[in-house]
Amino acid sequence: MNRYLIVGQLGDGSFGVVSKAQHASSGEIVAVKKMKQRFSSWEECLQLREVQSLRKLQHPNIVKLKEVVRENTELFLIFEYMEMNLFSIQRMRAEQMSGTQGFFNDREIRSIMCQTLLAVQAIHKGGFMHRDLKPENLLTKGDIVKVADFGLAKEIRSRPPFTEYVSTRWYRAPEIILRSTHYNSPIDIWACGVIFAELYLNRPLFPGSSDSDQLFKICSIMGSPSPSEWDEGYQLSRRLNMRFPTVVPTPLRQLLPNAPPAAIDLIEQMLRFNPSDRPTATQCLKHSYFTETNNVAEAGGTTTALYAGISTGQPHNPFQLVSMQVSMPNGSFQGCVGLRANGGSPPPTLCSSSRVFSPNSSVPGINPYANVVRSVPQGVSRATDNDDEFSF
Repeated sequence: MNRYLIVGQLGDGSFGVVSKAQHASSGEIVAVKKMKQRFSSWEECLQLREVQSLRKLQHPNIVKLKEVVRENTELFLIFEYMEMNLFSIQRMRAEQMSGTQGFFNDREIRSIMCQTLLAVQAIHKGGFMHRDLKPENLLTKGDIVKVADFGLAKEIRSRPPFTEYVSTRWYRAPEIILRSTHYNSPIDIWACGVIFAELYLNRPLFPGSSDSDQLFKICSIMGSPSPSEWDEGYQLSRRLNMRFPTVVPTPLRQLLPNAPPAAIDLIEQMLRFNPSDRPTATQCLKHSYFTETNNVAEAGGTTTALYAGISTGQPHNPFQLVSMQVSMPNGSFQGCVGLRANGGSPPPTLCSSSRVFSPNSSVPGINPYANVVRSVPQGVSRATDNDDEFSF
């Protein structure tokens, strides 16, 4: 690790400390995550979920894990450096700009969601589920969005039962709230749907203070499912002695008046109670919200960075939003806005004592949402149970 000069700490979580560092010879800025756990062998290091998943996942919208270095019993994960995360941008826009001026416009939201879904598509096609998607784990640099923090990633082909208490509460799918141990990749689609709605809403969609309150808040907007819609959900709820509430739901179109009809339709599909009824990431990307001509930025159209106009201490370079070619099983289509999905990352570098290895990931930061964007219930701070989060 003498090849890197630590220039500042970025975060401290239950599993590791993340620092900003500079490569001694190239001057490249990176993020270094020093794991708190001690590792007696290289094989033990390679069993880490974060390392296992990112050795296999290479995509422009997944944060790159550049190296894994073990010195004696200490393990260091070297990531590409990203300037901010989506939650930090939401918070700073809310604090520094008045009214709705500081929040994301439709063009920005389309770009953010397209890039996020492209990453999720790659994660699922690569045989993994992320299990902790949330704004803190969407890192940004200019207009680029990358999914980070694969500490809870799990192989889809793994045999159930799975850990029943994963993801962060506000982004937890109903089957996780009801402690299912046989969930799968649709839990990531649910989390993406919640993030999608929050970008238009400018505040948390389901800010539950407990699992029962979380389920109530979901039903108060989406309505309670019928037994014919989701029989498994009723079986799970009976085991926990929980009931779906009888409520008059608030329609999403009323809650999100600035969202176009196509966005409302896609969000509603992503937030279906029955996991088997949710679209895949590929199906989401084929939705008219992304594919209709009037929803697509012209190639070469310009805008400014997602955090332009807010004080971050970082230079604000303008960027381009471009029409994106998205590869599908039966061909390809143009329709998404954001980073052009080409290129790729070189394979990871491994290093023990001076041995190295490189994949793709990182980790974002905890902050109470109560101070961020209007009306979070008093006494409810941003849900962080389970988490090991950093911003970099």
